[in-house]
Amino acid sequence: MRGDGIGSDSEAAKDAAPVLTFFMKGVTHTGDPAVVTGLCLLAVMMPGTRKTIAFPVCAAVVLSSILYVALKITFAIDRSDIIKLIVSRAY
Repeated sequence: MRGDGIGSDSEAAKDAAPVLTFFMKGVTHTGDPAVVTGLCLLAVMMPGTRKTIAFPVCAAVVLSSILYVALKITFAIDRSDIIKLIVSRAY
């Protein structure tokens, strides 16, 4: 145990409920590109929602994805490997 309160060795991580952790990992992945694309395709497949919901939502998803990539390229910051503030580990 490191004792600095950062990472999976902290007391909060030890007290986390396994069911809640599993649920929150799922919530985290709802924003993944595959999930968003699947929801857009599902909305397009539903006949009653194509014009009113599916096409505007799909257009917003495409435009926000383009804007996201453009902003990441525009404001790209080189990250140094000298100082690591957060130690990341696999689940």
